[in-house]
Amino acid sequence: MRYGTVIKKVVRADGWAYYKIEWHHDQNYQEAAAWRNEISGKDHRIEEYRGDDLSLVQNPRQITLAIDAHYEFLRSPEKK
Repeated sequence: MRYGTVIKKVVRADGWAYYKIEWHHDQNYQEAAAWRNEISGKDHRIEEYRGDDLSLVQNPRQITLAIDAHYEFLRSPEKK
């Protein structure tokens, strides 16, 4: 999962909204993309993402709650 901030929106003639994203803490993805580019000899970078390729986090607090619950589970002695 990647997290980022929308920095630009363009609606094209095809009716779709396309977004440019400033990705945050994205080193793992960048390294994987660089490796793919190296082995394929092509540049696979995506500069704009179509709206249906993105998911909006409605309430950022939900991310924190999910992470907290995950770590609580990992620390619990009765892990399944």
